[in-house]
Amino acid sequence: MTGTDIDLVRLPALEPGAADPPAAAAESTGRGRFSRLRGWLSAPGALVSAVFLLLVLCWAAVPGLLAPFDPVSDLDSAAAMAGPSSQHWFGTDPLGRDVYSRVVHGSRLSMLAAGLAVTISVTAGAVLGVLAGYVGRWLDSLLMRTVDVLVAIPGLLLSMVVVSMLGFGVVNVAVAVGVAGIPGFARIMRAETLRILSRPYLDAARTSGLGHVAIMVRHVLPNASGALAVLAALELGGAILAVSALSFLGFGAVPPTPEWGALVNDGRGYIASAWWLTALPGAVIAATVIAINRLSREIGVVQR
Repeated sequence: MTGTDIDLVRLPALEPGAADPPAAAAESTGRGRFSRLRGWLSAPGALVSAVFLLLVLCWAAVPGLLAPFDPVSDLDSAAAMAGPSSQHWFGTDPLGRDVYSRVVHGSRLSMLAAGLAVTISVTAGAVLGVLAGYVGRWLDSLLMRTVDVLVAIPGLLLSMVVVSMLGFGVVNVAVAVGVAGIPGFARIMRAETLRILSRPYLDAARTSGLGHVAIMVRHVLPNASGALAVLAALELGGAILAVSALSFLGFGAVPPTPEWGALVNDGRGYIASAWWLTALPGAVIAATVIAINRLSREIGVVQR
């Protein structure tokens, strides 16, 4: 067989702009995540949750544009204790104030307090978890045994103890709820740190001369951020409930400042005659927590 009888097999040339295999894999992963994101957005429950949560965030951002009345100064004695209507969607309270406007303005305090609480929990829990998992030995035992003691105390009870020490007020309530949420983040972060420390790229980082702080900041924290984000989204709903509960008990906003838990407390003496004073603000709290929990579950699915 001569050379002229042999058909030369040519490999397909790489077209200009075509991705190399690693880039193609990354692009495929991105497309997969986008398709999953598009899939859950098309689900009715997730879509309704996203729309409602967006509405609540708009309430918190610009309450004056979305509330038809002033929550404190607009008093109408003639319309006091009026039920839900086209003029007052959530009815009015004993002073004639519009309950819907008070719920809209109260969302700002509730969401800010819950956000501050989760920020405190994430920051402190991440630091403690990384130190416990990275340093190990006696520091790990000391920190984790302290966390175990805090976990044994119910979160609401621990928050009440902390806020009693700090004093009343929305900020102190947020700090108290944040302190109560630290153990959960610390345990998750410690587990993630131990998982990441077994990866080969950590050995390469140590070999290249990176210090311990640089390794924790550049490698451990970024690679554990996914688990922290999912847990933070879940904890936001719990923080809203805890903040509202403490405000209901009188630890939070000072009247007449509107806040979700305080609004429920204001109407508890009128449940038989004016159900809307407690039922409708309570329904908003429940719907917000359910929406956050649904979306946080979908965030976990997308990240996987």
